[in-house]
Amino acid sequence: YLVVLPMLIFLQRQLPNRLMLFAKANTLLILAGLGLLLAVLLHPTLDIHKMGRLGDPLILVRNTYLQLAHGLVDKAHTYGATVLGKFISSYGMDGLLLTLIYILIVKAATASGWMQMVLAIYARKFLKPNQLPAFQKVFAWLIAVGLTHAAFMLLSAFLLPKRYLMPLGFVIIVYAAFGLAELHRSWQQKPWRPFRKNWKFPLAAAVLTTQLGMMLWLWSPHKSYELDAANWVAAHATAGSRIYADSARLRYYANADQSFRHDLVSVEEIQQLFTAGQMSQYDYILVHASGDRQALASFLAGQSGLTTVAVLDHGRDAITVYRLTH
Repeated sequence: YLVVLPMLIFLQRQLPNRLMLFAKANTLLILAGLGLLLAVLLHPTLDIHKMGRLGDPLILVRNTYLQLAHGLVDKAHTYGATVLGKFISSYGMDGLLLTLIYILIVKAATASGWMQMVLAIYARKFLKPNQLPAFQKVFAWLIAVGLTHAAFMLLSAFLLPKRYLMPLGFVIIVYAAFGLAELHRSWQQKPWRPFRKNWKFPLAAAVLTTQLGMMLWLWSPHKSYELDAANWVAAHATAGSRIYADSARLRYYANADQSFRHDLVSVEEIQQLFTAGQMSQYDYILVHASGDRQALASFLAGQSGLTTVAVLDHGRDAITVYRLTH
């Protein structure tokens, strides 16, 4: 968004000196780019992998290219062979692309919620231009950039977390606010009465209120199982106990060893730590050992000096707490 959004300036033909305006809009980006170029010149060994998340756009584009070149064909073949069957397997690519397009449209449209989407469509369809937010071209360009980014993400990794759609959700919320305001204005002019037509604003208000309540309501208290595991260790472990945790959140909650930088340490790496004897320095071990990590539970069950003292479970995920006997 930082790079592409200012390009909207070039589409505004009525603006004079568009190149200068574009340069001004990208002052910070240009300075940052020059700083990176200087760093590369002064340190030839510096590469993109040592620059944090700056390499993500390049990785995203590369993965998308690989999927378009090879990955989609392989997945379409699997889709056609296993889902469609041999008689219509030739439509595997069509079915796969339609599925991806459907996922992209539905996730983008519902980035901020179904009711917000309905209100935004109402605003765009029934409100006059002077009743809508200004700078329509900015919102249109933002939607185009957001959809392109989401499509690249979906193609490169075959997943589309909603956090990548928040800019689109912001645009939907803006239009939804104008739609809700218009519904409220018309309702004030003709208040709702039973069996009369002016029921849209009360219905929208009721749905939005219900939506807010659902967002604030703690539906499953067991989702705090990682925090519960840390609290269990804090309550039962002796002061000064050395703790190993296999995820970043667990390490934070349990004040565990922070020398591991992985968000979630792999099963293989944990097994290697045991094989190398590095786990003997800890008193308690907190690991995710459920779901697709069942192999870790089986491995830990065979380790001597390791005792299961607690399992914090919420159905699909669980934290197992082990105590080491030295």
